[in-house]
Amino acid sequence: MDSIKTRFTFQILPSSIESIESLAQLPTAAAPSDALIICAASRETTALPSLQGLHPNLLQAIQQLRVKKIFTGEAKQIHIIPTLGLSPYAHIILMGLGDYQAIQTIKTGNTAIPSIINNYRDMAARLTRMIQKHKIASFTVYFSPDLFLPPFPLFLESIVQAFTEGVLLGGYRMKSYRQEREKIVPLREAHYLIEPGSSVSIKNDEPDLQSIELSIQRAEICALSTNYARDLTNLPGNMLVPSNLAVEALGLAEKYGFECTILDEEEILKQGMGGLYNVGKGSIHPPRMIMLKYQGLPSSTDMLGLVGKGITFDTGGI
Repeated sequence: MDSIKTRFTFQILPSSIESIESLAQLPTAAAPSDALIICAASRETTALPSLQGLHPNLLQAIQQLRVKKIFTGEAKQIHIIPTLGLSPYAHIILMGLGDYQAIQTIKTGNTAIPSIINNYRDMAARLTRMIQKHKIASFTVYFSPDLFLPPFPLFLESIVQAFTEGVLLGGYRMKSYRQEREKIVPLREAHYLIEPGSSVSIKNDEPDLQSIELSIQRAEICALSTNYARDLTNLPGNMLVPSNLAVEALGLAEKYGFECTILDEEEILKQGMGGLYNVGKGSIHPPRMIMLKYQGLPSSTDMLGLVGKGITFDTGGI
């Protein structure tokens, strides 16, 4: 996995912002971004009101994409437009939300919200994989009420978390042992511009900044943990034997304050774990039983157990 960490920042837009072009003039990390990302829903009209302020040639190009049905705002559609010096951003990236009326219908039922959130996560992952090929190292996402978030009770922080997770999961690359590795430009910065009115999660008529920041932190924890598991899974069988996996577990326990117990092959036999012991005899690398325990609140008596095989090599697959 790439060792360069993506930096996530966000900003609430001032009410004085009148056009998209003026976004790049803000005194924030948004100004040097390589690309500006705008999401659009598929609608009958070809009008994109939030794009007003772009150079007329860019506006015309975007409208032609919709007229010719090259970009219609369908779900998971992504189109990259080089601005050729006509904008402070080197690229304008359009990303589809899907049918606007269908989104309206789905969001009226709370049970459908998780599937909508997954769409944002998938879109962000697709976007990240695509922009790496275009050597785009930073982007700004414009969270506009009329384009990105239709007026429904879907919390902005949920979308921010899903989008951030998608960026980090989509940017994952398996470690290569080839001498000539594919040169990938890692995403260094993602900046979120949030327009007032983008969310019903507000305090004093403004988006809840603390909730947005926490949503980014949650996304980083979930996605980076997933990528760490991917790293272990993708290691060759001769580089991750049971004893190596036990060392990884001990390292996690020390770092995050877990209790960790490791049983070697002799202790496994003493505990009567005949199945594990006998299967492990098929390898020159003896088995290990790894137990991690995390205690939340000291007074909590709730218990949740997760059991995994932890197979480091299997001729039938991992």
